Amino acid sequence: MGKVIKSADKGIRSFEKIFIDDPRRAWSIGIFLVVIIVLLVVFWTRIKSLFQSLVNKGGMNADLDDHITQTGETPTLSNVQFNLLANKLYNAMKGVGTDEDTVFACFNQLRNTADMLKLIAVYGTKDGETLDQWVRGDLSSWEINRLNTNLANKGIAYAF
Repeated sequence: MGKVIKSADKGIRSFEKIFIDDPRRAWSIGIFLVVIIVLLVVFWTRIKSLFQSLVNKGGMNADLDDHITQTGETPTLSNVQFNLLANKLYNAMKGVGTDEDTVFACFNQLRNTADMLKLIAVYGTKDGETLDQWVRGDLSSWEINRLNTNLANKGIAYAF
């Protein structure tokens, strides 16, 4: 029991030496910890989104992938572009409010049904919802009709 008390006493004296004897060091350590916490909070959604993209990439929906090949079309965008679009859509719809302009701009980049199906597959599931669920939950019925009209005018055989 005496060793434990001596160790605790030694730890307390070390703590006093670091924080009480040298207040500048205490401020430096405090500021460093606050910066680390702020960075983690600021980049948490990006880190989480990146992790989800990596997880979803490995588990692309086989039915959608098969359907893409059955359309007779090939996707016109690169995998990097699909990942960027999926992340832009997620960021535009998450949280309070929706950035409708960004949502419409993302879907305007699609050129055919294969693009739409590939985007859905790459998007996967974010926060427990598919792209279809996000769109239906975040856009009004008028906006969904407008989006579906834009897609149909491009010959994209998919509707929300």
